[in-house]
Amino acid sequence: MPAVTLADLRTSAYTSVEGNTELYKQPEVDYTINEALGSLNLLAGFYQITVDLPDASVVNRHVYDIPKSILIPLSVAIDNVPLHPIGFSTLSRTDPDWMNRLASPGNEPVYWMPIGITKFALAPADYLGGRILSVTGIGEVPDLVNATDKIVLNDEHSDAIKNLVGHRLPLKMPGAEFQQAASLYREYLHDAKALARWTGFKAPRFFIEAKQER
Repeated sequence: MPAVTLADLRTSAYTSVEGNTELYKQPEVDYTINEALGSLNLLAGFYQITVDLPDASVVNRHVYDIPKSILIPLSVAIDNVPLHPIGFSTLSRTDPDWMNRLASPGNEPVYWMPIGITKFALAPADYLGGRILSVTGIGEVPDLVNATDKIVLNDEHSDAIKNLVGHRLPLKMPGAEFQQAASLYREYLHDAKALARWTGFKAPRFFIEAKQER
């Protein structure tokens, strides 16, 4: 995917508000761009990072903290060996005593599962300790500050950002400008539904009504 600069995103944003640099000052546009990047990232997961935690595993310990720089964990590995994802309720049904079982030699961790929004668990627990835990997930998008600051986006992500920024900037305006911004919000919701990595994503009623109009 191509790298897009803040300058590119500014240019795109201004085209959605008819190039009005007097009404929409650059700091406001930059803030709205960064806000839109964060919002879309939670749906589409385009900004992913891996955090290695050296010497992190503890003998007989099941539950660990998700690194703070990761918003949503997607995978976990131990010493670079990927673990299989499994749901907490699924494992608890098939193996009710998994959290009470002590680690034993040769009984390597096989599964990982998120617990809430700040924890994850290994099953079985590690029996060696001091091993590297690598957590990959959706990270918090760093703010773009300078015109040359870059982020990797495909064309669909860039279009969605343009529509969301074009919707949010005129929210302070009454009348026709506000009404026109609503159409860009419909376009953003349409894009977001197509880009969302979460199969259970439910678009607002606003999107459904817009779809009927298309």
